[in-house]
Amino acid sequence: MGIFSPAELRAGGINGRGFLQPILPPPEGVDPVAEARRVSYGLADRGLLLRQGLSWVPIGRFGRILDAVAAARSLVSAETGPAGRPLPRLAFGRLGDTDRVLDLEPAGGVFRARLTDTRRSTTSLTGYLGLGGLRRPATRAARAVSEADPEWSRVEKLLAEGTVVAKVEAATVERPDVPLIQQRMSVVSCTDGYWFLLGTRRGSDRSRVAVPGSVARAEQTLTAMLKGARAEVVLGA
Repeated sequence: MGIFSPAELRAGGINGRGFLQPILPPPEGVDPVAEARRVSYGLADRGLLLRQGLSWVPIGRFGRILDAVAAARSLVSAETGPAGRPLPRLAFGRLGDTDRVLDLEPAGGVFRARLTDTRRSTTSLTGYLGLGGLRRPATRAARAVSEADPEWSRVEKLLAEGTVVAKVEAATVERPDVPLIQQRMSVVSCTDGYWFLLGTRRGSDRSRVAVPGSVARAEQTLTAMLKGARAEVVLGA
């Protein structure tokens, strides 16, 4: 659906659409109003913005992208590396009541936009996390534990001594009158392999679960996030 800079997406109003803002905050010291004015003329030259009175109206594929963001019920943001990347990988799922996903993939400081489905987006995001390049999954003897498990303190210490190599955050809105479902999956490389630390919050309800990492578990978790569901973990498995 095209290639767009973060500034162009901000000028199109991406930070004012959807349910979680700011999706793409401007760099420190940048005046959002001046930035929007500057890039709007470039978008108009590309036939992607139309001037109507004192306002700019997104049209064409640019308008379709922003409409998809507004219709999305779930937002997934993925970052890799110890300090994260300059731009996150963004996926907007549950477009209305469909299985469609708007995927914004960073490449060289811009975003490549495409419409896909949950299965393809899950596969792409799993590859983006680079799990195949990690040393190995956690040992077979490891099992999923929650904060209520007697093993939690040992596993928490193990994770604290490891390195976070990737992070995925997701938010889902079910109805305007209920709190968001917010989820985070940290991929942690430890001495015995890699683990996933899953945190979930809905209003005052919070929980954390640590699970041995695997590609299959990553796919299950990402699928749930894109569909706007809570990731399910079988404790002790």
